[in-house]
Formats: sequence, C-alpha cells, structure tokens
Amino acid sequence: MSAVGLPSIRLDELCRRNDAELAPGGIRAVVVSEGDTLSLARRIAHRSRGQHLEASPDASALARRLRAGRGALLVVSGLEALSGDDWKRLDLLRSRLSREGSTVLVLSPRAMALLARAAPNLSSFISPPLWNLESAPDDAAEEDIEAAQRSSTHVNDSPSHSRQRLIRRQYEEASKFPGEFVIMIGTRVLFHSTDREEAIRSYESVFEEVPGGTPVFIEPGVRLPERDPVVRGRSPRGA
Repeated sequence: MSAVGLPSIRLDELCRRNDAELAPGGIRAVVVSEGDTLSLARRIAHRSRGQHLEASPDASALARRLRAGRGALLVVSGLEALSGDDWKRLDLLRSRLSREGSTVLVLSPRAMALLARAAPNLSSFISPPLWNLESAPDDAAEEDIEAAQRSSTHVNDSPSHSRQRLIRRQYEEASKFPGEFVIMIGTRVLFHSTDREEAIRSYESVFEEVPGGTPVFIEPGVRLPERDPVVRGRSPRGA
C-alpha cells in the first residue's frame, strides 16, 4: 500500500465525517504525507471534540491506554515510532482495541505501510476509505490551544496570569473525568483512570513518550482553588 494516489481530504471535512459517520468502536486512519502528525492529530482532536493520545511503541501499553479512553473519540499520533514487530504485536492484541469510543489513527506513509504489511487483521478493522490528510494553517483557536500546551513545559517561568489561566483550563478538562486520576500536558489529557498505581505508571511513561514535556498529575476530588495541579518528580514514591 502506498500513500501515492490516495484521495485527499481537508481537516474540516474529515472532522465533519468523524462526527457524522464514525460509529462507536469504529477505527479510521488518515495519512499525513506533508506536515507534522502530532500537530494535525491535536487539531483533529480539538475540532472533533475528542482527546489526543501520543502512542508509545509498547503495544500492550498502547492497548491499555486506548481502552482507558472509554467512550471518548481518541486521535492517535506517534505511530511512526512503531517497528514492524511492534505492529505485529498490536495485530495480536487487536481484540483489546475494541472500545466504547471511536479511534482515529494519524499515520505517516511509513506507518501506513507497516500497518498494512505487519498488521493485516487490524488493518481490516479500519473503516474505508483511507485518505491523505491535507495540512492547513492553524486557526486562532488552535493556536491558543497549542500555546497553552507549549507553556506547560515552562510553567514556572510563565507570567502569573497566564499560568493561572492554564491551571483553570487544566481543572476544567480534569473535571470531565470525576473520580479519576488525570495526567495532562498543558490542556491535553494523556491518561485518566480510577487506579492510582496505573496513573502513576502512566505519569512516569510520559517523560519518555513526550520528551521535553512537563506532565501534571491531578487527583480525584481536588478542585480549584484548593491547590495547583501537582508537577511531580519521576519517582513513583513521590507521587
């Protein structure tokens, strides 16, 4: 399978089709021939009112994180990091990818080729057609969101009012998962679970999966203005 010759689709049309056509439990894939899969995945998640998930090469961990997303639309990037063997393992775990919500895989041409070659059973689960996603400039709302995400890596150096605005938005996002531990970078929810130990493990893994990011750990039941989100060290004992 090659990205050459795939029909093109614009971001706004893809998101409209996600809303109208992608059923719960469905999996869709789009190929990004030009541009950044990470930024495009974030835009899809924002416009489709879903959540962005940056994948790790650990197939079992990725399957767990997808299942933890429950009924939300999850838009997955970072799949270009998977090797052929990683895709084979994911193909064996395909039954674990069955979930309440729908899934959009944002693929590089290499990831698309490996998916087709190494994970044919998983590939057969993907809803047709397969599109080449056109890159487009960010609109103002998306620029604001990505600015907030970038600011989280320098949270201690941000002006006070900007930091408080970011914190408010973090708690607003975390409140969508009552009773759960929530791991975030900026306003992006990376993981949520009622299992504290699982949340700690996810928090630890974020340092490898999102280099340069500073994740925060929001505990269930804690709301503003009680305290800021916790920016923890890397030892689970300190979490």
